[in-house]
Amino acid sequence: MVSHLQGQSTSITGVAVWMRKGSGGDRMAASQSWLAWFTGRFIIPVYNYLGSLVWPNRAADPAKLDVLDRAMPFTAHYWKTPERLENWYLSLLGTGPEYQGHGYGKELLRWGMERASEEGICVSLVSANNKHGFYKRYGVDQEVGYATEGGEENPIHDVAGGMILFSQKLGKK
Repeated sequence: MVSHLQGQSTSITGVAVWMRKGSGGDRMAASQSWLAWFTGRFIIPVYNYLGSLVWPNRAADPAKLDVLDRAMPFTAHYWKTPERLENWYLSLLGTGPEYQGHGYGKELLRWGMERASEEGICVSLVSANNKHGFYKRYGVDQEVGYATEGGEENPIHDVAGGMILFSQKLGKK
C-alpha cells in the first residue's frame, strides 16, 4: 500500500506492508493462481538468493540477515491465542520525513483497520521505538509484550522499541 501526492509529478509520501495472518490469510493465498503461488514460494526466493550471491549487499551484516526469523520464537505465542489467530498484521509503515504529521501514516493504517473491521478481526504490529503513541491514538492500543523479550538468547534483546500491540476485534461480531 502506497500513499502519494498527485500533481506535476507523483511523489510517494509513505508505504505500508500489511499481511493477513491466520486461516483467512491461508485462504487468500490459496485463491491465487498456481503460477502466482509458485512464483511467490519458489521463483522469487531463489532469485533473491542467487542475486545476493552475485551482488551481495556490502552494507548488510550477513550474520544479521535472518535476525527477525531467529527472534520470532520469543514472541510467537502472542499471536496464538484464539482471539488473535486471525489478524491483519502491519509489517511496515513509514512516511517520508517531510510528509510526517500530514495524515499519510493515518491513511495507511486505516486501510488495514478497515480490512480487519470488514472481517471482524484485530490488527497487530510491532512498534518502532517511540512510535507506539501513534498507533494507540487510532485504536491499536493493547500492549501485550515486547519483541525484545527472552534475554540475551533473543538476537534483538538490545534493540530499542519493539512494543507488540493489538487492537480489539473490529467491526462485525
